[in-house]
Amino acid sequence: MTLINTPEEVLRALRENPEWREAVRAQILGDELLNLPAALQALTETVNRFVARQEQFNEKQEQFNDEQRGFNRNVLIKFDRMEGDSSRLKAYYSRREIAEAAEFIPQDMGWEYERNLTRGELGSIALDVAAGQPLSDDLKSFRRADIVILARDGREAKYLAVEVSYTADQRDTKRAIRNARILTEQTSHTSIPVIASVRNTREVQEEVDAGQVYWHQLPDRDSQDQE
Repeated sequence: MTLINTPEEVLRALRENPEWREAVRAQILGDELLNLPAALQALTETVNRFVARQEQFNEKQEQFNDEQRGFNRNVLIKFDRMEGDSSRLKAYYSRREIAEAAEFIPQDMGWEYERNLTRGELGSIALDVAAGQPLSDDLKSFRRADIVILARDGREAKYLAVEVSYTADQRDTKRAIRNARILTEQTSHTSIPVIASVRNTREVQEEVDAGQVYWHQLPDRDSQDQE
């Protein structure tokens, strides 16, 4: 029987008898502390697996985001093309409508339609205004006015400076007002700014209501398509 009388002898006995050392460790530390290294290892492995899955998810999410951004760009491009095509179709409809029925504008005002001025006539008026100087941007725009109508109120000749648009905005009214002013100054005849449109922006409608410009309303193409 081994007798142990000093701490040194205890330590020596534990070194020489590993099974004693394990038994003492179990008594001192308890099961929870003894199992802590294994628990930490398991936790580390769990965290590592989570991080790996998260990284895979992030990669897939980034790939999805790239694909989504590409899809969105394609949709926007197609939408812009469709919107552009729609705008061109609406502009074509408005110009065709007014070209076929320009005489309705003076008739609606109680005047007699006589004819539309030609591009050549508008160009001659622009040259008269320029008086030998190069044409300004305003005059170049004037000679390309959408329509200028010569009408008669009884014996009095009058001009209608018409700008055509599906939805009239202030660019249209500004051109119509400017063209009417040029016509009045060069011909000494009353000239009326006119917009021919299906609908107007709020600002344009305010100008119409204030009598600054005359509105000839075109029929709604969309409503016609539904009939």
